[in-house]
Amino acid sequence: MPGAPAASVTLTPVFRRGDSEVHDAYIDSSDPGKNYGGDNLVLKQGGSTRVLLWFDLRSIPADATIDAAELRIMPWYQSPAGCSLVVSAYALRKSWEESTVTYNSPWSLPGASGTDDRESAVASAATISAMNNWVRFPLRTLVQEWVSGVRENHGLILIAGPGGCYISIRSSEASSSRPELAVTYHVETPSGPTATPTLTGTPIPGASPTPRPSVIVSTIVESCLKLVPSPTPKPLTASGEVLLVWEGTPASAKLKLRYSNNRVTTHPIYLNGHLVGTLPGKDYVSMCTGGTDGEWPLDLAWLAQGRNVVTISNEDDPGDNWGAQYVRIELTGDLRAPEARAITYTTGRTYSPQTGWMQLPIAYQDDRTRPRPLLVACHWWGATGQDVLMDYAAEANRRGWFLVCPDMANLALGSFHYTPSLDVQRDIIDAVEYMKSHYPVDARRIYLVGKSMGGGFAATVAAKYPDVFAAVVDHQGPTRWDQWYYESNAERQAKLYGDVGVDPLRNPFAYQQRSAFYMARNLRHVPLAITYPLNDTVVPPHHSTDLYQEALKWGADPSHLAIYPFPGVHGDDPPTFGIAAFV
Repeated sequence: MPGAPAASVTLTPVFRRGDSEVHDAYIDSSDPGKNYGGDNLVLKQGGSTRVLLWFDLRSIPADATIDAAELRIMPWYQSPAGCSLVVSAYALRKSWEESTVTYNSPWSLPGASGTDDRESAVASAATISAMNNWVRFPLRTLVQEWVSGVRENHGLILIAGPGGCYISIRSSEASSSRPELAVTYHVETPSGPTATPTLTGTPIPGASPTPRPSVIVSTIVESCLKLVPSPTPKPLTASGEVLLVWEGTPASAKLKLRYSNNRVTTHPIYLNGHLVGTLPGKDYVSMCTGGTDGEWPLDLAWLAQGRNVVTISNEDDPGDNWGAQYVRIELTGDLRAPEARAITYTTGRTYSPQTGWMQLPIAYQDDRTRPRPLLVACHWWGATGQDVLMDYAAEANRRGWFLVCPDMANLALGSFHYTPSLDVQRDIIDAVEYMKSHYPVDARRIYLVGKSMGGGFAATVAAKYPDVFAAVVDHQGPTRWDQWYYESNAERQAKLYGDVGVDPLRNPFAYQQRSAFYMARNLRHVPLAITYPLNDTVVPPHHSTDLYQEALKWGADPSHLAIYPFPGVHGDDPPTFGIAAFV
Protein backbone atom coordinates (compact mmCIF):
# COMPACT_ATOMS: atom_id res chain seq x y z
CA MET A 1 0.00 0.00 0.00
CA PRO A 2 1.66 3.28 -1.09
CA GLY A 3 2.75 5.55 1.73
CA ALA A 4 2.74 2.79 4.35
CA PRO A 5 5.41 3.04 7.05
CA ALA A 6 8.69 1.24 6.48
CA ALA A 7 9.44 -2.13 8.02
CA SER A 8 12.84 -3.58 8.82
CA VAL A 9 14.06 -6.89 7.40
CA THR A 10 17.17 -8.32 9.04
CA LEU A 11 19.44 -10.89 7.33
CA THR A 12 22.47 -12.80 8.56
CA PRO A 13 24.53 -14.18 5.65
CA VAL A 14 27.91 -15.86 6.17
CA PHE A 15 30.35 -15.44 3.29
CA ARG A 16 32.76 -18.33 2.71
CA ARG A 17 34.10 -20.16 -0.34
CA GLY A 18 31.58 -22.65 -1.60
CA ASP A 19 28.71 -20.31 -0.81
CA SER A 20 30.19 -17.14 -2.31
CA GLU A 21 33.33 -15.88 -3.98
CA VAL A 22 36.31 -15.63 -1.60
CA HIS A 23 39.99 -15.04 -2.38
CA ASP A 24 42.86 -15.63 0.05
CA ALA A 25 46.64 -15.94 -0.01
CA TYR A 26 49.67 -15.19 2.07
CA ILE A 27 52.84 -13.32 1.12
CA ASP A 28 56.34 -14.01 2.45
CA SER A 29 59.25 -11.55 2.73
CA SER A 30 61.76 -14.45 2.63
CA ASP A 31 60.57 -15.36 -0.89
CA PRO A 32 59.15 -12.04 -2.12
CA GLY A 33 58.52 -13.14 -5.69
CA LYS A 34 56.61 -16.34 -4.93
CA ASN A 35 52.84 -16.69 -4.99
CA TYR A 36 51.17 -18.62 -2.13
CA GLY A 37 47.59 -18.47 -3.36
CA GLY A 38 46.78 -22.16 -3.01
CA ASP A 39 48.44 -22.89 0.34
CA ASN A 40 47.49 -22.82 3.97
CA LEU A 41 47.67 -19.28 5.31
CA VAL A 42 50.72 -18.44 7.43
CA LEU A 43 51.32 -15.67 9.95
CA LYS A 44 54.75 -15.04 11.47
CA GLN A 45 55.90 -12.54 14.05
CA GLY A 46 56.80 -9.05 12.91
CA GLY A 47 54.83 -9.25 9.68
CA SER A 48 57.40 -11.32 7.80
CA THR A 49 54.43 -13.20 6.35
CA ARG A 50 51.05 -11.56 5.82
CA VAL A 51 47.59 -12.91 5.02
CA LEU A 52 45.28 -11.43 2.37
CA LEU A 53 41.50 -12.00 2.32
CA TRP A 54 38.69 -10.77 0.06
CA PHE A 55 34.96 -11.53 0.27
CA ASP A 56 32.42 -10.73 -2.44
CA LEU A 57 29.76 -8.63 -0.71
CA ARG A 58 27.87 -7.49 -3.81
CA SER A 59 24.78 -9.41 -2.74
CA ILE A 60 24.25 -6.96 0.14
CA PRO A 61 22.15 -3.96 -1.00
CA ALA A 62 24.03 -0.66 -1.06
CA ASP A 63 21.38 0.93 1.20
CA ALA A 64 21.68 -1.78 3.86
CA THR A 65 22.61 -0.88 7.41
CA ILE A 66 25.30 -3.17 8.79
CA ASP A 67 24.44 -4.13 12.36
CA ALA A 68 27.39 -6.46 12.92
CA ALA A 69 30.23 -7.96 10.90
CA GLU A 70 32.90 -10.40 12.00
CA LEU A 71 35.83 -12.02 10.21
CA ARG A 72 36.53 -15.55 11.50
CA ILE A 73 39.72 -17.51 10.85
CA MET A 74 40.74 -20.95 12.14
CA PRO A 75 44.36 -21.46 13.30
CA TRP A 76 45.38 -25.13 13.40
CA TYR A 77 49.16 -25.23 14.00
CA GLN A 78 51.61 -23.15 16.04
CA SER A 79 55.34 -23.26 16.65
CA PRO A 80 56.55 -23.28 19.33
CA ALA A 81 53.62 -24.82 21.15
CA GLY A 82 51.74 -22.35 23.33
CA CYS A 83 52.99 -19.26 21.52
CA SER A 84 50.66 -16.43 20.52
CA LEU A 85 50.46 -13.43 18.22
CA VAL A 86 48.53 -10.18 18.27
CA VAL A 87 47.24 -9.74 14.73
CA SER A 88 46.00 -6.47 13.22
CA ALA A 89 43.66 -6.23 10.24
CA TYR A 90 43.98 -3.38 7.74
CA ALA A 91 41.76 -2.46 4.80
CA LEU A 92 43.57 -2.82 1.47
CA ARG A 93 43.47 0.01 -1.04
CA LYS A 94 44.70 -1.87 -4.09
CA SER A 95 43.22 -4.83 -5.97
CA TRP A 96 45.13 -8.14 -6.13
CA GLU A 97 44.71 -11.60 -7.61
CA GLU A 98 44.94 -14.79 -5.55
CA SER A 99 46.90 -16.59 -8.28
CA THR A 100 49.52 -13.87 -8.85
CA VAL A 101 49.94 -11.81 -5.67
CA THR A 102 53.40 -11.84 -4.02
CA TYR A 103 55.22 -9.90 -1.33
CA ASN A 104 56.51 -7.52 -4.02
CA SER A 105 53.55 -7.32 -6.42
CA PRO A 106 51.26 -5.50 -7.09
CA TRP A 107 52.24 -3.19 -4.25
CA SER A 108 53.86 0.25 -4.32
CA LEU A 109 56.05 -0.90 -1.41
CA PRO A 110 56.91 -4.54 -0.55
CA GLY A 111 54.43 -6.30 1.72
CA ALA A 112 51.61 -3.87 0.86
CA SER A 113 53.36 -1.35 3.11
CA GLY A 114 52.66 1.81 1.10
CA THR A 115 49.88 4.29 1.76
CA ASP A 116 48.52 3.47 -1.70
CA ASP A 117 48.46 -0.23 -0.74
CA ARG A 118 46.58 -0.27 2.56
CA GLU A 119 45.11 1.96 5.22
CA SER A 120 47.41 2.95 8.08
CA ALA A 121 44.69 2.62 10.70
CA VAL A 122 43.94 -0.76 12.25
CA ALA A 123 40.42 -1.86 11.31
CA SER A 124 40.38 -4.57 13.99
CA ALA A 125 42.75 -6.66 16.09
CA ALA A 126 42.70 -10.06 17.80
CA THR A 127 45.04 -12.43 19.61
CA ILE A 128 45.77 -15.90 18.23
CA SER A 129 46.85 -18.38 20.90
CA ALA A 130 44.59 -21.45 21.16
CA MET A 131 44.51 -23.76 18.14
CA ASN A 132 41.34 -25.06 16.45
CA ASN A 133 39.22 -22.23 17.83
CA TRP A 134 37.72 -19.44 15.76
CA VAL A 135 39.57 -16.14 16.00
CA ARG A 136 37.22 -13.23 15.51
CA PHE A 137 37.82 -9.69 14.16
CA PRO A 138 34.87 -7.22 14.52
CA LEU A 139 34.54 -5.24 11.27
CA ARG A 140 31.14 -3.54 11.28
CA THR A 141 32.36 -0.05 10.34
CA LEU A 142 34.60 -1.25 7.53
CA VAL A 143 31.96 -3.55 6.03
CA GLN A 144 29.44 -0.69 6.15
CA GLU A 145 31.87 1.47 4.15
CA TRP A 146 32.42 -1.32 1.62
CA VAL A 147 28.72 -1.96 1.14
CA SER A 148 27.78 1.73 0.93
CA GLY A 149 30.50 2.39 -1.62
CA VAL A 150 32.31 4.85 0.63
CA ARG A 151 35.41 2.66 0.44
CA GLU A 152 36.19 0.27 -2.41
CA ASN A 153 36.34 -3.35 -1.26
CA HIS A 154 39.84 -4.67 -1.95
CA GLY A 155 39.78 -6.93 1.10
CA LEU A 156 42.02 -7.12 4.16
CA ILE A 157 45.61 -7.77 5.07
CA LEU A 158 46.43 -9.41 8.42
CA ILE A 159 49.79 -8.47 9.96
CA ALA A 160 51.19 -9.98 13.17
CA GLY A 161 53.16 -8.12 15.79
CA PRO A 162 56.33 -9.40 17.49
CA GLY A 163 56.27 -12.61 19.50
CA GLY A 164 58.53 -15.38 18.17
CA CYS A 165 55.64 -17.40 16.75
CA TYR A 166 54.60 -19.23 13.55
CA ILE A 167 50.89 -19.94 13.05
CA SER A 168 49.13 -21.77 10.20
CA ILE A 169 45.52 -20.92 9.38
CA ARG A 170 43.07 -22.93 7.32
CA SER A 171 42.54 -21.38 3.90
CA SER A 172 39.57 -21.40 1.54
CA GLU A 173 40.99 -24.56 -0.05
CA ALA A 174 40.46 -26.48 3.20
CA SER A 175 37.63 -29.00 3.46
CA SER A 176 36.26 -27.28 6.57
CA SER A 177 36.76 -24.26 8.86
CA ARG A 178 37.47 -21.96 5.95
CA PRO A 179 37.83 -18.20 6.52
CA GLU A 180 34.42 -16.59 6.71
CA LEU A 181 32.83 -13.19 7.10
CA ALA A 182 29.57 -13.19 9.08
CA VAL A 183 27.38 -10.14 8.52
CA THR A 184 24.14 -9.02 10.11
CA TYR A 185 22.32 -6.23 8.31
CA HIS A 186 18.88 -4.78 7.86
CA VAL A 187 17.08 -2.85 5.14
CA GLU A 188 14.01 -0.68 5.32
CA THR A 189 11.22 -2.05 3.11
CA PRO A 190 7.70 -0.68 2.52
CA SER A 191 5.15 -2.46 4.70
CA GLY A 192 1.76 -3.63 3.44
CA PRO A 193 0.57 -6.06 0.76
CA THR A 194 2.43 -4.36 -2.10
CA ALA A 195 5.87 -4.76 -0.56
CA THR A 196 8.08 -7.00 -2.73
CA PRO A 197 11.43 -7.55 -1.01
CA THR A 198 14.13 -8.89 -3.33
CA LEU A 199 16.48 -10.00 -0.59
CA THR A 200 17.60 -13.55 0.06
CA GLY A 201 18.08 -15.07 3.47
CA THR A 202 16.05 -15.66 6.58
CA PRO A 203 14.57 -12.71 8.48
CA ILE A 204 14.98 -12.80 12.24
CA PRO A 205 11.51 -12.65 13.82
CA GLY A 206 10.98 -9.48 15.79
CA ALA A 207 14.39 -8.07 14.86
CA SER A 208 14.91 -4.35 15.32
CA PRO A 209 17.49 -2.12 13.69
CA THR A 210 18.55 -0.77 17.07
CA PRO A 211 20.62 -1.14 19.10
CA ARG A 212 23.48 -1.91 16.70
CA PRO A 213 26.20 -3.69 18.63
CA SER A 214 29.73 -2.77 17.67
CA VAL A 215 33.20 -2.94 19.13
CA ILE A 216 35.48 0.09 19.15
CA VAL A 217 39.18 -0.55 19.72
CA SER A 218 41.40 2.23 21.00
CA THR A 219 44.81 2.92 19.59
CA ILE A 220 47.41 0.44 20.86
CA VAL A 221 50.39 1.43 23.01
CA GLU A 222 53.17 0.94 20.48
CA SER A 223 56.04 0.41 22.91
CA CYS A 224 56.46 -2.25 25.56
CA LEU A 225 55.84 -0.98 29.10
CA LYS A 226 58.80 -2.22 31.14
CA LEU A 227 59.48 -2.38 34.86
CA VAL A 228 63.17 -3.04 35.52
CA PRO A 229 64.12 -2.31 39.16
CA SER A 230 67.88 -2.45 38.70
CA PRO A 231 70.41 -2.51 40.27
CA THR A 232 68.42 -2.55 43.53
CA PRO A 233 64.76 -3.52 44.03
CA LYS A 234 62.39 -0.59 44.13
CA PRO A 235 58.72 0.07 43.34
CA LEU A 236 58.25 1.35 39.81
CA THR A 237 55.46 2.34 37.44
CA ALA A 238 55.29 2.56 33.65
CA SER A 239 52.51 4.23 31.71
CA GLY A 240 51.18 4.27 28.16
CA GLU A 241 48.44 6.30 26.52
CA VAL A 242 45.66 5.17 24.20
CA LEU A 243 43.13 7.23 22.25
CA LEU A 244 39.44 6.41 22.56
CA VAL A 245 36.67 8.60 21.15
CA TRP A 246 33.09 7.46 20.61
CA GLU A 247 29.44 8.46 20.23
CA GLY A 248 26.52 6.36 21.38
CA THR A 249 25.73 4.20 24.37
CA PRO A 250 28.52 1.95 25.70
CA ALA A 251 27.45 -1.35 27.22
CA SER A 252 30.78 -2.73 28.43
CA ALA A 253 34.51 -2.20 28.18
CA LYS A 254 37.67 -4.26 28.59
CA LEU A 255 41.34 -3.53 29.04
CA LYS A 256 43.52 -5.96 27.09
CA LEU A 257 47.28 -6.48 27.16
CA ARG A 258 49.97 -9.14 27.03
CA TYR A 259 52.05 -9.49 30.20
CA SER A 260 55.37 -11.27 30.59
CA ASN A 261 58.20 -12.14 32.99
CA ASN A 262 56.27 -11.74 36.25
CA ARG A 263 56.86 -14.08 39.20
CA VAL A 264 53.97 -12.77 41.32
CA THR A 265 50.32 -12.23 40.39
CA THR A 266 49.48 -9.31 42.66
CA HIS A 267 50.98 -6.53 40.53
CA PRO A 268 48.29 -3.87 39.99
CA ILE A 269 47.16 -2.29 36.73
CA TYR A 270 45.47 1.12 36.62
CA LEU A 271 43.37 3.05 34.09
CA ASN A 272 43.25 6.81 34.57
CA GLY A 273 44.19 6.32 38.21
CA HIS A 274 41.57 3.62 38.91
CA LEU A 275 42.64 0.13 39.97
CA VAL A 276 41.62 -2.23 37.18
CA GLY A 277 42.92 -5.44 38.76
CA THR A 278 45.99 -7.59 39.14
CA LEU A 279 47.72 -10.10 36.91
CA PRO A 280 45.75 -13.35 36.55
CA GLY A 281 48.79 -15.63 36.52
CA LYS A 282 52.56 -15.97 36.38
CA ASP A 283 54.50 -15.76 33.14
CA TYR A 284 58.17 -16.62 32.69
CA VAL A 285 58.63 -15.60 29.06
CA SER A 286 61.43 -13.08 28.61
CA MET A 287 60.07 -9.56 28.96
CA CYS A 288 58.35 -8.15 25.86
CA THR A 289 59.20 -11.13 23.63
CA GLY A 290 55.89 -12.96 24.11
CA GLY A 291 53.82 -13.65 27.18
CA THR A 292 50.25 -14.27 28.27
CA ASP A 293 47.20 -12.34 27.10
CA GLY A 294 44.93 -10.94 29.79
CA GLU A 295 41.77 -8.89 29.88
CA TRP A 296 39.96 -7.02 32.63
CA PRO A 297 36.43 -5.55 32.72
CA LEU A 298 36.32 -1.77 33.10
CA ASP A 299 33.91 0.52 34.85
CA LEU A 300 32.53 2.76 32.08
CA ALA A 301 32.86 5.76 34.39
CA TRP A 302 36.65 5.38 34.25
CA LEU A 303 36.84 6.00 30.51
CA ALA A 304 37.76 9.38 29.10
CA GLN A 305 36.90 10.80 25.69
CA GLY A 306 40.34 11.23 24.16
CA ARG A 307 43.47 10.33 26.11
CA ASN A 308 43.36 7.34 28.48
CA VAL A 309 46.39 6.43 30.59
CA VAL A 310 47.20 2.82 31.49
CA THR A 311 49.75 2.31 34.28
CA ILE A 312 51.42 -0.89 35.43
CA SER A 313 53.31 -1.30 38.70
CA ASN A 314 55.51 -3.75 40.58
CA GLU A 315 54.61 -2.31 43.97
CA ASP A 316 53.69 -5.71 45.44
CA ASP A 317 57.19 -7.06 44.71
CA PRO A 318 59.70 -4.25 44.06
CA GLY A 319 62.29 -6.76 42.89
CA ASP A 320 60.14 -8.25 40.13
CA ASN A 321 60.77 -7.32 36.50
CA TRP A 322 57.77 -7.49 34.21
CA GLY A 323 56.35 -5.85 31.12
CA ALA A 324 53.16 -5.29 29.13
CA GLN A 325 52.59 -5.11 25.37
CA TYR A 326 49.67 -4.44 23.02
CA VAL A 327 47.84 -2.37 25.63
CA ARG A 328 44.39 -1.36 24.36
CA ILE A 329 40.78 -0.76 25.36
CA GLU A 330 37.79 -2.43 23.71
CA LEU A 331 34.45 -0.69 24.07
CA THR A 332 31.20 -2.48 23.15
CA GLY A 333 27.74 -1.05 22.66
CA ASP A 334 25.57 0.94 20.28
CA LEU A 335 28.55 3.02 19.19
CA ARG A 336 30.23 4.98 16.44
CA ALA A 337 33.78 6.26 16.37
CA PRO A 338 35.81 8.73 14.32
CA GLU A 339 38.58 7.39 12.13
CA ALA A 340 42.03 8.22 13.52
CA ARG A 341 45.05 6.91 11.67
CA ALA A 342 48.66 7.50 10.76
CA ILE A 343 49.37 9.17 7.43
CA THR A 344 52.32 9.52 5.12
CA TYR A 345 52.46 12.44 2.72
CA THR A 346 54.97 13.99 0.35
CA THR A 347 56.63 17.33 1.04
CA GLY A 348 58.71 19.81 -0.86
CA ARG A 349 61.73 19.06 1.34
CA THR A 350 64.54 16.57 0.80
CA TYR A 351 63.48 14.12 3.52
CA SER A 352 60.08 13.40 1.94
CA PRO A 353 57.88 11.49 2.64
CA GLN A 354 56.64 12.92 5.92
CA THR A 355 54.51 11.30 8.63
CA GLY A 356 51.77 12.35 11.01
CA TRP A 357 48.31 11.51 12.30
CA MET A 358 44.84 12.59 11.25
CA GLN A 359 41.25 12.14 12.39
CA LEU A 360 38.02 12.19 10.39
CA PRO A 361 34.99 13.08 12.56
CA ILE A 362 31.94 10.89 12.88
CA ALA A 363 29.94 13.61 11.15
CA TYR A 364 32.03 13.05 8.02
CA GLN A 365 30.69 9.48 7.82
CA ASP A 366 27.19 10.94 7.41
CA ASP A 367 28.08 13.69 4.93
CA ARG A 368 31.27 13.29 2.92
CA THR A 369 30.78 16.33 0.69
CA ARG A 370 30.14 19.16 3.15
CA PRO A 371 33.22 21.41 3.63
CA ARG A 372 34.49 21.21 7.19
CA PRO A 373 36.99 23.19 9.26
CA LEU A 374 40.49 21.76 9.69
CA LEU A 375 42.44 21.94 12.93
CA VAL A 376 46.23 21.61 12.63
CA ALA A 377 47.96 20.70 15.92
CA CYS A 378 51.73 20.96 16.52
CA HIS A 379 53.31 18.68 19.12
CA TRP A 380 55.67 19.64 21.93
CA TRP A 381 59.38 18.87 22.45
CA GLY A 382 60.07 15.13 22.29
CA ALA A 383 56.49 14.22 21.34
CA THR A 384 54.84 13.02 18.11
CA GLY A 385 51.76 13.81 16.12
CA GLN A 386 49.96 10.94 17.85
CA ASP A 387 50.67 12.50 21.25
CA VAL A 388 49.07 15.83 20.39
CA LEU A 389 46.20 14.07 18.60
CA MET A 390 45.04 12.85 22.00
CA ASP A 391 44.69 16.44 23.24
CA TYR A 392 42.32 17.52 20.49
CA ALA A 393 40.63 14.37 19.11
CA ALA A 394 37.50 14.45 21.27
CA GLU A 395 36.85 18.17 20.81
CA ALA A 396 37.54 18.14 17.07
CA ASN A 397 35.15 15.20 16.66
CA ARG A 398 32.49 16.91 18.77
CA ARG A 399 32.65 19.93 16.47
CA GLY A 400 32.73 17.83 13.29
CA TRP A 401 36.19 19.13 12.31
CA PHE A 402 39.02 17.42 10.50
CA LEU A 403 42.21 17.14 12.56
CA VAL A 404 45.80 16.69 11.37
CA CYS A 405 48.91 16.43 13.56
CA PRO A 406 52.18 16.35 11.60
CA ASP A 407 55.39 14.90 12.95
CA MET A 408 58.23 17.35 12.69
CA ALA A 409 60.84 16.90 9.94
CA ASN A 410 60.53 13.24 9.52
CA LEU A 411 60.45 11.77 12.95
CA ALA A 412 59.99 8.35 11.33
CA LEU A 413 63.44 8.63 9.77
CA GLY A 414 65.10 9.78 13.00
CA SER A 415 65.22 13.47 12.09
CA PHE A 416 63.76 15.82 14.69
CA HIS A 417 63.66 19.61 14.51
CA TYR A 418 63.52 21.76 17.63
CA THR A 419 62.88 25.12 15.96
CA PRO A 420 60.36 26.22 13.31
CA SER A 421 62.86 25.86 10.48
CA LEU A 422 61.89 26.12 6.84
CA ASP A 423 61.63 22.33 6.85
CA VAL A 424 59.11 22.35 9.71
CA GLN A 425 57.14 25.19 8.15
CA ARG A 426 56.90 23.18 4.93
CA ASP A 427 55.83 20.07 6.85
CA ILE A 428 52.88 21.92 8.37
CA ILE A 429 51.78 23.54 5.11
CA ASP A 430 52.12 20.25 3.24
CA ALA A 431 49.98 18.54 5.89
CA VAL A 432 47.29 21.15 5.18
CA GLU A 433 47.61 20.50 1.45
CA TYR A 434 47.34 16.74 2.03
CA MET A 435 44.07 17.16 3.91
CA LYS A 436 42.69 19.58 1.30
CA SER A 437 43.52 17.19 -1.53
CA HIS A 438 41.88 14.18 0.15
CA TYR A 439 38.91 15.66 2.04
CA PRO A 440 36.43 18.56 1.71
CA VAL A 441 38.30 21.07 3.87
CA ASP A 442 36.76 24.52 4.25
CA ALA A 443 39.77 26.64 3.24
CA ARG A 444 38.28 29.65 5.05
CA ARG A 445 38.39 27.85 8.41
CA ILE A 446 41.81 26.29 8.92
CA TYR A 447 43.05 26.73 12.49
CA LEU A 448 46.54 26.23 13.91
CA VAL A 449 47.38 25.35 17.51
CA GLY A 450 50.39 24.13 19.47
CA LYS A 451 51.72 23.72 22.99
CA SER A 452 55.21 24.52 24.28
CA MET A 453 57.61 24.01 21.36
CA GLY A 454 54.55 23.40 19.18
CA GLY A 455 53.04 26.69 20.34
CA GLY A 456 56.14 28.48 19.09
CA PHE A 457 55.88 26.58 15.83
CA ALA A 458 52.20 27.51 15.44
CA ALA A 459 52.80 31.24 16.02
CA THR A 460 55.71 31.34 13.57
CA VAL A 461 53.95 29.40 10.81
CA ALA A 462 50.82 31.52 11.15
CA ALA A 463 52.99 34.63 10.81
CA LYS A 464 54.67 33.18 7.70
CA TYR A 465 51.34 32.07 6.16
CA PRO A 466 48.68 34.50 7.44
CA ASP A 467 46.63 33.88 4.29
CA VAL A 468 46.24 30.17 5.14
CA PHE A 469 45.07 30.23 8.76
CA ALA A 470 41.84 31.69 10.11
CA ALA A 471 43.14 31.78 13.70
CA VAL A 472 46.06 30.54 15.80
CA VAL A 473 46.53 29.50 19.44
CA ASP A 474 49.96 29.58 21.11
CA HIS A 475 50.06 27.65 24.38
CA GLN A 476 53.19 28.74 26.30
CA GLY A 477 55.48 28.59 23.26
CA PRO A 478 58.82 30.34 22.62
CA THR A 479 58.28 33.39 20.41
CA ARG A 480 61.85 34.81 20.53
CA TRP A 481 64.11 31.86 19.76
CA ASP A 482 67.26 33.99 19.95
CA GLN A 483 66.51 34.83 23.58
CA TRP A 484 65.24 31.36 24.43
CA TYR A 485 68.59 29.90 23.41
CA TYR A 486 70.28 31.72 26.32
CA GLU A 487 67.38 31.01 28.70
CA SER A 488 67.69 27.27 28.12
CA ASN A 489 69.80 24.67 29.93
CA ALA A 490 72.90 23.16 28.33
CA GLU A 491 71.07 20.14 26.94
CA ARG A 492 68.42 22.24 25.27
CA GLN A 493 71.02 24.69 23.96
CA ALA A 494 72.88 21.81 22.32
CA LYS A 495 69.67 20.69 20.55
CA LEU A 496 68.94 24.22 19.36
CA TYR A 497 72.50 24.70 18.15
CA GLY A 498 72.38 21.41 16.29
CA ASP A 499 69.10 22.39 14.64
CA VAL A 500 70.17 25.88 13.54
CA GLY A 501 73.88 25.18 13.05
CA VAL A 502 75.05 28.32 14.83
CA ASP A 503 74.40 30.27 18.03
CA PRO A 504 72.45 33.57 18.12
CA LEU A 505 75.57 35.60 18.84
CA ARG A 506 77.20 34.62 15.54
CA ASN A 507 74.02 34.70 13.47
CA PRO A 508 71.07 36.35 15.20
CA PHE A 509 69.00 36.40 11.99
CA ALA A 510 69.03 32.58 11.82
CA TYR A 511 66.97 32.60 15.04
CA GLN A 512 64.93 35.73 14.34
CA GLN A 513 63.61 34.30 11.07
CA ARG A 514 62.11 31.47 13.09
CA SER A 515 60.54 33.77 15.71
CA ALA A 516 56.94 34.96 15.64
CA PHE A 517 57.88 38.06 17.63
CA TYR A 518 59.90 39.46 14.73
CA MET A 519 57.03 38.76 12.31
CA ALA A 520 54.20 40.02 14.54
CA ARG A 521 53.24 42.53 11.87
CA ASN A 522 51.98 39.61 9.79
CA LEU A 523 49.66 38.55 12.60
CA ARG A 524 47.75 41.81 12.84
CA HIS A 525 44.87 40.38 10.80
CA VAL A 526 45.00 36.83 12.22
CA PRO A 527 42.95 36.19 15.39
CA LEU A 528 45.45 35.08 18.04
CA ALA A 529 45.03 33.54 21.50
CA ILE A 530 48.00 33.12 23.86
CA THR A 531 48.05 31.18 27.14
CA TYR A 532 50.92 30.83 29.58
CA PRO A 533 51.54 29.70 33.19
CA LEU A 534 52.80 32.45 35.47
CA ASN A 535 55.53 30.30 37.05
CA ASP A 536 56.96 28.89 33.81
CA THR A 537 60.74 28.43 34.14
CA VAL A 538 61.13 26.52 30.86
CA VAL A 539 59.65 29.14 28.53
CA PRO A 540 59.63 32.39 30.54
CA PRO A 541 56.31 34.28 30.45
CA HIS A 542 57.80 37.24 28.57
CA HIS A 543 57.64 35.17 25.36
CA SER A 544 53.85 35.33 25.57
CA THR A 545 53.55 38.93 26.71
CA ASP A 546 56.17 40.14 24.20
CA LEU A 547 54.27 38.64 21.27
CA TYR A 548 50.99 40.06 22.55
CA GLN A 549 52.41 43.57 22.91
CA GLU A 550 54.19 43.41 19.55
CA ALA A 551 51.01 42.36 17.77
CA LEU A 552 49.17 45.29 19.35
CA LYS A 553 51.97 47.65 18.29
CA TRP A 554 51.46 46.62 14.69
CA GLY A 555 47.74 47.32 14.82
CA ALA A 556 46.16 43.98 15.74
CA ASP A 557 42.48 44.31 16.57
CA PRO A 558 42.25 43.93 20.39
CA SER A 559 38.94 42.10 19.98
CA HIS A 560 40.77 39.40 17.98
CA LEU A 561 43.78 39.23 20.28
CA ALA A 562 43.57 37.51 23.67
CA ILE A 563 46.09 36.55 26.34
CA TYR A 564 45.36 34.21 29.27
CA PRO A 565 47.89 33.99 32.12
CA PHE A 566 47.11 31.39 34.78
CA PRO A 567 48.76 29.97 37.93
CA GLY A 568 50.98 27.02 37.12
CA VAL A 569 54.24 25.76 35.69
CA HIS A 570 55.34 24.69 32.22
CA GLY A 571 53.18 21.91 30.83
CA ASP A 572 50.11 22.83 32.89
CA ASP A 573 46.82 23.61 31.19
CA PRO A 574 44.61 26.53 32.20
CA PRO A 575 42.69 25.41 35.31
CA THR A 576 39.22 26.50 34.21
CA PHE A 577 39.32 24.88 30.77
CA GLY A 578 41.33 22.22 29.03
CA ILE A 579 43.74 22.82 26.21
CA ALA A 580 41.12 21.73 23.67
CA ALA A 581 38.77 24.53 24.76
CA PHE A 582 40.74 26.94 22.61
CA VAL A 583 40.02 25.19 19.33
